Amino acid sequence: MIRLRRPVLDDEAIIQLVKRELLPHSHLSASHEQLLKEIPERLKVGPTYVAVDRHNRTIGFVHVYVREGTLIIDMLAVAQDSQHRGIGRQLMRKAEQYGKYKRCAQARMMVDYGNVRAERFYERRGYRFIRFVPAVVCHEMGKKL
Repeated sequence: MIRLRRPVLDDEAIIQLVKRELLPHSHLSASHEQLLKEIPERLKVGPTYVAVDRHNRTIGFVHVYVREGTLIIDMLAVAQDSQHRGIGRQLMRKAEQYGKYKRCAQARMMVDYGNVRAERFYERRGYRFIRFVPAVVCHEMGKKL
């Protein structure tokens, strides 16, 4: 089931997902501890959709916001033992629905350089490489909504 984030219930699980699924791919020079401290502030801007299993455990999330008519997919993570079951696809569908509701013309995201699995996942959903962004060591990807 996909639902909106409930901070008290979900934030610790979201931080754990970031630690396990996103930070290992990051090339940012800031410490992982510093990046994790920034997560609660990032989550305050725009909605976060959470995927929960039948036991109501958080198994994935997508955080998005709108900037200048563009849907920004800030973070997407699915627990490793829940991958390859369509959870990421459902979260992306929900994110894109939000973007369309907000009348965004396009969606964009940054994918950590070298995270080929993530790039392929997004390519299968119609996203294409836009440019390499050296400041954050990421590929920017996007598509029209």
